[in-house]
Amino acid sequence: MLSRFTPTFDYADQTLYLEALAHPLVIPRNRSGIGFAKNGPDAIDVVAVRPNSAASALGIAAGDQILAVNDTGARDLSAADFVALVAGRAGRVLRLMVRHGTTTRELELVLR
Repeated sequence: MLSRFTPTFDYADQTLYLEALAHPLVIPRNRSGIGFAKNGPDAIDVVAVRPNSAASALGIAAGDQILAVNDTGARDLSAADFVALVAGRAGRVLRLMVRHGTTTRELELVLR
């Protein structure tokens, strides 16, 4: 999380300033097309979706939250666990529980 900021230390005033990095979001290569962050225990936050990906074909969008994958709640998945799932072999099906605003839906995402 802190890797997204440039820290500036003001030792005299005992203050730490964090300035957000001004670089475009890079979605690590994975077979789902989902760029994500695990900001809290109950969901995996979708921060970006690669165009023409498996995720975009299902209508998954930035701002959505993944609540479960293959019947495993996000609470029980680390960021590394999710990376391992979306980096699986092409053709593998992931069952996702996705919340978009107040609507929750189950989707089958086929890794490409």
